[in-house]
Amino acid sequence: YAFYCCGSLISVTIPNSVTSIGGSAFGECYSLTTVTIHNSVTNIDKFAFHNCSELTDVYFYGTEEQWNTVIIGDFNTPLTNANIHFMIYGDADGNGVVNGTDLTILIKELFKLASDELLNPGPLDVNGDAVFNILDLVKIKKLLLGLK
Repeated sequence: YAFYCCGSLISVTIPNSVTSIGGSAFGECYSLTTVTIHNSVTNIDKFAFHNCSELTDVYFYGTEEQWNTVIIGDFNTPLTNANIHFMIYGDADGNGVVNGTDLTILIKELFKLASDELLNPGPLDVNGDAVFNILDLVKIKKLLLGLK
């Protein structure tokens, strides 16, 4: 019941440290339109998104295959009926692949920062640590070179 009946909640990002979304966690959040879920989530309890009538978009950091393995309890129809967008870490331009264009975007974004990292980075976060910094650029370069 963490955010149960929170009428002003419009958007929520479930961090990659979360593995399960409890029952009624966002139930009755009538203004909730967007949810971002990291692929660390493997279970969504019943009623977690019950009566979230405005929920239209779910951004999932992972593949469709990973999404299909998430156990989703009963009474989460708004979640299961929403548009599911599958996102890849490092896909800064959102075209479904990580390539040199993404690296260029990431570098430009990093040099725009006043500090050396950006919190709540969305698709700029390549390594899944919830910040965008030089470590993400190193990771994308390794991905492009086929290294781990």
